[in-house]
Amino acid sequence: MTVGNWIEIATPDDQTVIEVGQFAVDEHNKDTNSSLTFERVVMGDMQIVGGMNWRLTIEVEDVGSLKNCDIFVYEESSQNVRKLISFEILGQ
Repeated sequence: MTVGNWIEIATPDDQTVIEVGQFAVDEHNKDTNSSLTFERVVMGDMQIVGGMNWRLTIEVEDVGSLKNCDIFVYEESSQNVRKLISFEILGQ
């Protein structure tokens, strides 16, 4: 892996990738008083910087309807820190 380059995530069902997607939904729900339910990671990329940037498209359930969302999460694993940078529900 090259530092700074975006790398496609080959296994979106990897446990770490799923945890990042779930984290984003949990944070979004707290910030917006929503009740979205994480379903799966559709696809994504990662970038090694001072930590790890995650750029994912995830699927969520919202009152019986499935929706895709683009999320961006920064992770500093040595500090055990994750931060939701952006969360956009597509098609709205």
